Amino acid sequence: MNALEHFFNSYITSDHLIQGMTISTIFQLVRLVLDEQYFIYNYKLYRQTAGCASGSSLTMPLVYIYLFYWRQDLLEDLINKNELFFRYRDEAFITWNRSEDELRTLLTMANSQFSQPIWNVTHIGATIHFRDIMITNNNGLLQTSVYHEETFEHSLLPPSFRDILQPAIKQDTWKWLRAAILKAIRYCSDGNIYYEEKNEINWQLKQHQLPDIIFNQAYQE
Repeated sequence: MNALEHFFNSYITSDHLIQGMTISTIFQLVRLVLDEQYFIYNYKLYRQTAGCASGSSLTMPLVYIYLFYWRQDLLEDLINKNELFFRYRDEAFITWNRSEDELRTLLTMANSQFSQPIWNVTHIGATIHFRDIMITNNNGLLQTSVYHEETFEHSLLPPSFRDILQPAIKQDTWKWLRAAILKAIRYCSDGNIYYEEKNEINWQLKQHQLPDIIFNQAYQE
């Protein structure tokens, strides 16, 4: 609630109306919802006294606002040391040029503030993928490229499985190809990586028995 109040005060004036309601009214309604949450389990009625239901449409906006304001001192420290911090919904990654032990100590300290850990470390290394982008620290040089899910694109998969796992190519080849080329342009940080991604796109087209001329036409567009 403190983060929500901070959000309102930072971006909206106290006399501003949202769908006819004042900020004070919205704040009171949110508190009412959080204080009066009930659910049924095994034919018994329970009241939820901490947190909020994961299926509620109110939950995720509150979580995102909270994560935005969470540990501003930590974020400022990262920025001051020329580190990067990016978050999309409940996923995030940071760059870190100190020891791994220091990083794990920091994350442990961050999680200790909550009854349940909110930061689950999935990977620490010189190369990670964040959503559909691959990020690599190549001897101090930050490089980016398109991330490809191996399960979906393994060359040993039979054609029938490829059709199931990646139907967009066959459903609308032109749309898929245009999106793939635009993604390569946006994500690839240098010419060599971009050239490799072009080869990857061509390879995927060949896996679906599509002629090279389709790629050439889309690329010229």
